[in-house]
Amino acid sequence: MVYTFCNSNHSDSATYNLLSSSNALRKDTDFVYTYRCPDNDLECDDLSSVTTVGWIVFVLVLILHLGRDFAMSCAQLMIFIKTWDYHLLVSGLSILILTGVAMSTSIIYNMALAAKNTDLLTNAVILLFINDLDEKCFEMVQFVRPGWVKAVLEEIESHMTMMKNNVDTMEESESL
Repeated sequence: MVYTFCNSNHSDSATYNLLSSSNALRKDTDFVYTYRCPDNDLECDDLSSVTTVGWIVFVLVLILHLGRDFAMSCAQLMIFIKTWDYHLLVSGLSILILTGVAMSTSIIYNMALAAKNTDLLTNAVILLFINDLDEKCFEMVQFVRPGWVKAVLEEIESHMTMMKNNVDTMEESESL
């Protein structure tokens, strides 16, 4: 059914574009098949040149890029546990989920497409650039409306300072 759908005339459909790029029978598929299995041999050859060092560098790039978001989400969730401020719960979980999705997407995408170490790093940089588009939007809004952004950030900082003071007070009273 997928093969029939991908070869029919639905080229204006987003579903068609998604299915056709994942159709293994098409010449312009996005998937990279690194295993070659000759007809006259029982063994298949893996033509991939991705090495363990390539994966280690890839993981380091991911950690360096996404580590701050992961740490920030964990900190917000820890403060939520102490203060029961549901804004921190929603914010912390949102950042944690988005960071997890970015990391898993990068890993799965590279497992499917990377045939060389350079492919691994190129794909990681592209995916992480796309992940940073929200920060670029923030920078644009900050340029267009700097006063509004400053007021919002000051309000957030004030709220976080108040929350931290509440946590410190609770910890001091618990230690007595």
